[in-house]
Amino acid sequence: MAIARPLIDKGHNVTIVTTMAIKDKNPKYNHIFLPPAEEDYAKYQQILSTAAGQSSSFDSYKDIFWANVERVRIQDKAISNPRFKELLENPGNKFDAVIIGWVFNTYQIGIAAHFKCPVILSFINHPTSLVLSFSGSPSSLATVPSMFPYDLMCFKNRLKNMFFALIWLVLEEFSEYKMAQYYEYPSYDEMKKNISLVFCASHFVDGRIRALTPGFIEIGGIQVKEKPDPPPKDVEEFIETADDGFIFFSLGTNIKTADISPNATMAIFRVLSQSKYKVLWKWDDVDPPGKSPNIMFRKWFPQDDLLANSKLKLFITHAGKGSTVEATYHGVPMIALPIYGDQFGNAREITEMGYGLTVNHWNATEDSFRKDFYEVLEKPKYLKAVTKFSQRYRDRPLSPRESVVFWTEYVIRHRGAKHMQSPL
Repeated sequence: MAIARPLIDKGHNVTIVTTMAIKDKNPKYNHIFLPPAEEDYAKYQQILSTAAGQSSSFDSYKDIFWANVERVRIQDKAISNPRFKELLENPGNKFDAVIIGWVFNTYQIGIAAHFKCPVILSFINHPTSLVLSFSGSPSSLATVPSMFPYDLMCFKNRLKNMFFALIWLVLEEFSEYKMAQYYEYPSYDEMKKNISLVFCASHFVDGRIRALTPGFIEIGGIQVKEKPDPPPKDVEEFIETADDGFIFFSLGTNIKTADISPNATMAIFRVLSQSKYKVLWKWDDVDPPGKSPNIMFRKWFPQDDLLANSKLKLFITHAGKGSTVEATYHGVPMIALPIYGDQFGNAREITEMGYGLTVNHWNATEDSFRKDFYEVLEKPKYLKAVTKFSQRYRDRPLSPRESVVFWTEYVIRHRGAKHMQSPL
């Protein structure tokens, strides 16, 4: 929805196809919901839970690899859904552009070939060598990190960089194989050359400087609202009584609280319950770790709206890309509890850039967490560092949402804007 919302608000007629339900119901767009089979989604979630339970980073990444393979299978089944076939086969359906959220599903650019319109890819993380290649942007694995944006490129990290780049290439080969089963349009290579733009949730101030072609548009912070909404009434009243400010603890959408070490959960609860701060804790399980008058447990909180609140003092996060972007955009110090995948790299970024600290939930104790908790809260250097970044991050000629609208309309006006496409 982050990409679609500004286009909808501008008045464009937008059709959204998803395999996940959308909470934001709006009559201004057409939503085609293609829910995965319960057993497929359960298998995907089980792989993620297994990854969360791994104490070894290698084992965690291995599970994430298979989770992505399973995600591709779910997407494959979705485009075989009768509702999607009806969308393709209806002769009255005409589109000016197709925007594809990219996660190892490049074969879906055949949808744009079917409708004979420009195709735009969007990617919600740091640009990898594979994502850069879609716009013809050069990638140097020896000097520019592919997975971890702040790794110093010593010989060891160059080898690691090459290893992860090869994993991505293997997944892309799998995508190519699946693409051939579904589409009979121009060759896969020809279709990739016709990609008009790549939107990427990055910004030059949040990583290494890269050589980018004109067709690679950075829209880091696209999911952040230009004006926050007020929180639910009970949450608002809870925050208003927080004379010393409040803490927000959330592990995102896919990670459950049960995925972190039980000892760490109890240690965190004891530290938070004994503090003078009010706490909003996103809790997914039936029974919370305890009761405390200063802690509110809920299955869901409006994260971006809370991060924009001036009373927020600290964000305890799993260090998912979306969460770290929102926190740094709003200038909020963090404690990172990475569980799997790119969260370890994001957590390293938080620590190395001075925006907060990283806690290993496998060996966290009450004393160690208390030390880190008050370190970030009481030492102004963390707030100062993330505030400085926030000022730079926001300072742009166009907001991320304005950039999406301008460049999408640019591609439509110029019928694919082939003059922007790299010859590579």
